[in-house]
Amino acid sequence: MDSRVSFEEWTKQLRHTLYKPTDYIDYTEIQKKCNSDLIAYLNRWSEKKFTKSEFVKICNEYPSFLEFSMMLFTTRFKERDQPVWWLEKRKGSNRNGSLIDTYDEKSTDFKSGSDAKIAYDFLKKTAVFDELKKLTPGSMHAFILGIEAGMDTNARKNRTGTIMEETVEIGLKKFIPKTDICKQCTKEKLPDEWKKRYPQLVKDYPKKQCDFLVKIGDFFYAIEVDFFSKGGSKQNETARGYTDLYEKLKKTTCLRFIWITDGKGAECTPIKEYYDGGRELFCLNELYNGTVEKYLKRKDIDVKKKL
Repeated sequence: MDSRVSFEEWTKQLRHTLYKPTDYIDYTEIQKKCNSDLIAYLNRWSEKKFTKSEFVKICNEYPSFLEFSMMLFTTRFKERDQPVWWLEKRKGSNRNGSLIDTYDEKSTDFKSGSDAKIAYDFLKKTAVFDELKKLTPGSMHAFILGIEAGMDTNARKNRTGTIMEETVEIGLKKFIPKTDICKQCTKEKLPDEWKKRYPQLVKDYPKKQCDFLVKIGDFFYAIEVDFFSKGGSKQNETARGYTDLYEKLKKTTCLRFIWITDGKGAECTPIKEYYDGGRELFCLNELYNGTVEKYLKRKDIDVKKKL
């Protein structure tokens, strides 16, 4: 990589955030969940009229109610499409015993067709029913809204990655045709035309999925995208993995690796070492001010001359 400004000077371009005010909590999506007709049934808990038999009956009549009731304590398992696991105390076990010899694992997936009685017993043991009985009649909407708003903040990490990828994609499309950009690209997802015309690309492409694979002339760049809002151990792990990938692809004839990152958390030793090692590292400002475009196109010309 050609000589550039010092890492300390480069980091002055890094942003504090990618969030617009509406990105902090997705109230539009939350309201879709909170405005469900099924909330009317949850309101019966606050009216102290909800029994186990009634819960099972409603689940049988409205299969989606079981999954909907999961919002009473979390949405993360639902989003990951995983069952909910918990420890159930073994009957007759020693009260002072350890988790291993006193409890057994149980689970339910809160999906249509699951055992509604197990789901009811689990919810009851979380003590959420006791809290619901303290609510004033008709206030379930506000209760669910509070849960969902709190849980939505946990989704910010994924939302940051999505916004960063969208921002990079828009920047790339300013100088690269849409047909020359492959998103979330694996070897299997390579366009058929590229596979036929560039068999060496198929051979050289890494096993991992890259955020973008772009074609510049007859040359390709695998691009990974990250935004680090704060410091932490992830930067070290990421920089180490990308260093290995960079060195591996540097030995190929038609493919190179580029890292586009941003955020004040990128101002750290692992990323400094990556940058100072002469590897292709850019930030969003460089993508949008033409630096990345000039580099890629100049690099493409140099490589074709060598080939």
